[in-house]
Amino acid sequence: MRSRATSAFLVLGIASALLLAACGTGAPGPSPVPPSATSSETASAPVAGGTPAPAPSLGQPGAAGCAPASPTALDPASGFTEVQGTAPAGNSVYGLIMSPFPLAASNTTSKFVWRITGSGDLTVKVKRPDGSTGELAWGPDDHEDSTYNRPGDEWGTGIILKDPGCWELNFERAGVQSTVYLVVGPAAPTAG
Repeated sequence: MRSRATSAFLVLGIASALLLAACGTGAPGPSPVPPSATSSETASAPVAGGTPAPAPSLGQPGAAGCAPASPTALDPASGFTEVQGTAPAGNSVYGLIMSPFPLAASNTTSKFVWRITGSGDLTVKVKRPDGSTGELAWGPDDHEDSTYNRPGDEWGTGIILKDPGCWELNFERAGVQSTVYLVVGPAAPTAG
C-alpha cells in the first residue's frame, strides 16, 4: 500500500515539475504544428490582447524573379488562396487573393486583402514583370473589421495584373519592408 502512495506522489511531483518548467520565464519556443493542421487552424487562437498568434510558414519564402514565388495555400476559412510574403524576422505579411487562382493576366482588377505587421501607414509599390513601375487600381484601404486571422493590421488593394510573369509587390510600414512575389499566367483564351 505504501508503494502505491509513493508512486502516486512521485508521478504528481514529476507532473508538477514539468508544468512549472513549461511556465518558466524564458523566451517561448516555437509551438509544434501537427503535420495535418492547416494554416488557418494553427493561427486561429489569439494571444493576450486579442492579437492572432504567429501563423506558420506556408512554405519557402519567395525571392526576386519568383525564384521561387511566394508560397500559397488554400485558406479553408474563406475559401480563397492565401499568400505569404517575405518579411524581416519578427514581421509578416499575409494576403488573401480574392480572384480566381492561379492568377492569369487580365485587364480586370484583382482584389487582395493583406494582414501586415508593423505600425503606421502602409505604402504599396508594384513592379511589373518587365521591371517597370505598376500602379494600384485602388488602395491601400484600411479595414477596421475582419475575420481574416493573421497578425498585423488589415488593408485592401486592387491591382490590374495585365501582363504574364513575376509581379513584385513591395510593402512598407514605418521603414519595415516586405515583399510578395506573384506568378501571373498568360491570359485565359476568350470564347468566340
